[in-house]
Amino acid sequence: MQKRLFLVSVCWSLVFFLPAIGRSMAKSHLLIPRLESAIEINAVWEKSPWCDIDAIELTNHMGDYPDHFPRVLVKIAYDAEAIYVIYRVADRYVLAVTQEYQGSVYTDSCVEFFFTPHEDVSLGYFNLEMNCGGTALFNFQKRPRADVVQIARSDFAQIDVAHSMPRIVSPEIQDSTTWVLEYRIPYAFLTKYSTVVIPAPGVKWRANFYKCADNSSHPHWLTWSPVDYARPNFHLPDYFGVLEFGASVHVDKRREKTPHDYALSSHPNPFNQQSTIQFTLPVAAHVELTVYDIHGQEVAILLNDDVQAGRHAISWDAADLPSGVYIGKMRAGDVVRQHKFTCIR
Repeated sequence: MQKRLFLVSVCWSLVFFLPAIGRSMAKSHLLIPRLESAIEINAVWEKSPWCDIDAIELTNHMGDYPDHFPRVLVKIAYDAEAIYVIYRVADRYVLAVTQEYQGSVYTDSCVEFFFTPHEDVSLGYFNLEMNCGGTALFNFQKRPRADVVQIARSDFAQIDVAHSMPRIVSPEIQDSTTWVLEYRIPYAFLTKYSTVVIPAPGVKWRANFYKCADNSSHPHWLTWSPVDYARPNFHLPDYFGVLEFGASVHVDKRREKTPHDYALSSHPNPFNQQSTIQFTLPVAAHVELTVYDIHGQEVAILLNDDVQAGRHAISWDAADLPSGVYIGKMRAGDVVRQHKFTCIR
């Protein structure tokens, strides 16, 4: 009788335990579309072809449930030469103080892309970590936190990066702030550090996306593919999700006519004398568009008027201003967007 009770107990334990194992090792899956032409890297979320590509959301967390849980959306695409990634973070308590490449960007408001450019995670992985101001840490790890190879600065320079926030964000912005970070990673230099299976329809990589802000007033550790671990630890490749590369994305040009979000950008950037400031509004609003220098001093008021929903552009002539970094700030009702651009004579 005791033996029978023991077997029943074991069976019931397995009933509850085995599903838990399945949950802990569950891997998210994403089908990545192929681009018909390259994307301009300018940190604009609402543009073609991103308008026609679905976003994933980082809905999982590590550690205790955070007091602040930002909404983090990510879109990914690829072509024959590179992989493209764009993040949109509806955030608060935004901080960026790390300025040096390979610095501790994870202590700032930071998004991270960990990936193995094939299916075998035992061969190592890349970890590209970038704060909201565009400062990066980029390594290849043959084993988690061991045999770490830093990606050379000259190789990192081949990555096109754009960000909507200024490079330094300090003191911390505690109000609601949405920021965008976008980059393009060429495959060519990755082959110096790892075996790379070049994306094509049917090819699979392993990866995870993260959001953190270790030293902010409201730290958090968010993930795309679930990670079942007792404390925050992003270096767990067994939990990486699956990136499967697919066929070309169909671009519907009609969707570009109706923006779904507030955005602020400029072109060209850097610029010599004149820059075109572009902004989008999903609804009509009273818009204040102001330019500041890097010290926060107001240098130009470009707009202070009611504006209809849609995409708009204003030309700014900086002929009387010195070379340097400038910050554009758009206030549309209660929404604020900022954008950094550089004047080079």
